[in-house]
Amino acid sequence: MTKASKIPKAPELIALKVQQEQQWAYLRRLEHLSYPQMRQVAALPLEQGGLGHDISEHGLKTLVAGYADSMREVLAVNRDELIDRQQRELDELSRAARKALAKADAAGVLDKDAVKVLLDVQKREEILHGLAAPTETRIEVTNRDAIDVELNTMLARARATAHGA
Repeated sequence: MTKASKIPKAPELIALKVQQEQQWAYLRRLEHLSYPQMRQVAALPLEQGGLGHDISEHGLKTLVAGYADSMREVLAVNRDELIDRQQRELDELSRAARKALAKADAAGVLDKDAVKVLLDVQKREEILHGLAAPTETRIEVTNRDAIDVELNTMLARARATAHGA
């Protein structure tokens, strides 16, 4: 845009549209949509969460990569952010499993699939937060590397020479 004109030029509009589509595609990947699924959603109208037009899977991959590349520093996450993101996803699964269990309990049955999901979520949380780590570790060194052996041999020779001299 020029200072004299507030009307954006075509290249600026195109760049903005590409950036919006890149962000849209990147967010769909964060939702763990496959590229074929993303393509189906992209074809939906804007009101339904799509882009309103078809984009090839290769085009979607390019959009995701472009967004990730241009936003690399902003998107760089640390370990705590990754743990937080995974925990939020586990929380969603846990809530869904507990809801299914409550519904089954009200009907007087046991939802074995919901139980399995809940147990899997708990196991994943143990790993994610280090709760499954051993409480005690015992280490016994059973092998020595070549430097230790050579050093001990040299010390033994030096002692023998000192005592024999």
